[in-house]
Amino acid sequence: MDYLVTSIEEIKHSYTNKKKLVYINYEPAFALYNKELKTYSVKENETISEQDYSNIVQMLSKRATVRAMNLLKSKDYTKKELVSKLELSYYPEKSIHDALAYVEHYGYINDERYAQNYISFKANKKSRKQIEQSLKEKGIDFDIIENTLEAYYGDSSECEINLIISTLKKKYGTILIEELDYKQKQKMMAYMYRKGFSMDTIRKAIDVFLDNI
Repeated sequence: MDYLVTSIEEIKHSYTNKKKLVYINYEPAFALYNKELKTYSVKENETISEQDYSNIVQMLSKRATVRAMNLLKSKDYTKKELVSKLELSYYPEKSIHDALAYVEHYGYINDERYAQNYISFKANKKSRKQIEQSLKEKGIDFDIIENTLEAYYGDSSECEINLIISTLKKKYGTILIEELDYKQKQKMMAYMYRKGFSMDTIRKAIDVFLDNI
């Protein structure tokens, strides 16, 4: 394969302002420091040898791994989130793959563990449906989401019932739900439904709430 450098451009992002983005065969390939451009003789309209290209990717794989480790020191990431972060630094696909393989092998990243922790932390703030949607957006596999949600909630709606009651108390204060007229009750139920709770769970929560007034 020919590795023709078709252009070398400045990167304007503040965290990469010392690097330049190298385009190979008109596609963005990787970002290198000026010193590295000279070391590997990367110049516009000239080709990179197979060996030099391999050496560059190997070097960037090590750098991507260090970058991934540093990111994971401050917070947990899903695979998708970590890939997105590395892509922002213009690491080639092979280097990102190598970095992910390393952090996964040593257990620094684990989508199942991430999902379990996320559910435990958010269950008293969000509905099951909201949590499911958030995990999907984070790129976690559907089976992992379903299994972890089922393991946490099981067949019980108690957790969501308690959350609904807590939300109702905050929203309505000392107003008794039994004193609300039909239109007000429908509005209240619609409010909870928009938060991702099923109507069946909302009704159960209201019954429990009324029983404890």
